[in-house]
Amino acid sequence: MFFKKDKIPTIPYTLKRYKTAKSLKVRIKATGVVLVTAPYRLSKRYITNFVEKKAEWIQKHLDYFASLPQPHVKTKKGDYRKYKEQALQLVTTKIEKINQHYKFSYNTISIKNQKTRWGSCSSKKNLNFNYKIALIPDIHAEYIVIHELCHLKEMNHGENFWKLVEETMPDYKKIRKELHELKM
Repeated sequence: MFFKKDKIPTIPYTLKRYKTAKSLKVRIKATGVVLVTAPYRLSKRYITNFVEKKAEWIQKHLDYFASLPQPHVKTKKGDYRKYKEQALQLVTTKIEKINQHYKFSYNTISIKNQKTRWGSCSSKKNLNFNYKIALIPDIHAEYIVIHELCHLKEMNHGENFWKLVEETMPDYKKIRKELHELKM
């Protein structure tokens, strides 16, 4: 979509200012939200002009994301009890399958009702997963399981950790990006 100079559409965006920001950045989420990050020193007028200059690029990406099915994990009160057992069965099955490759030892597997995390791994080798893992596409659930299993060996997100993840999921970067776009 190309715009004539006098026909630039107004692009709604969310502005976040940070003391540590060194430059002006535009990010478009798959949900259609346009995020603009800016240093405090830039005026609102300067930022608006910047966004308007990027209107064609922004619209191209908004159109692309609009053409994709929108990923949402919709839940209601009581869903935790409803999906907890299903999530445990899914996670357990995936761990048994994937861990045939890694052969890591772990203690317990728990399903929790977390607001912001898909999973975690404790220093005591306990694996925790959000019950919503049962409600997302299988490839994303598999990535979460692989991610937490790899924390059994590497309790960080360093280079060795990502090499471990890549052993069983070579395209993990793409899948990880998609997962970050899911609304919990």
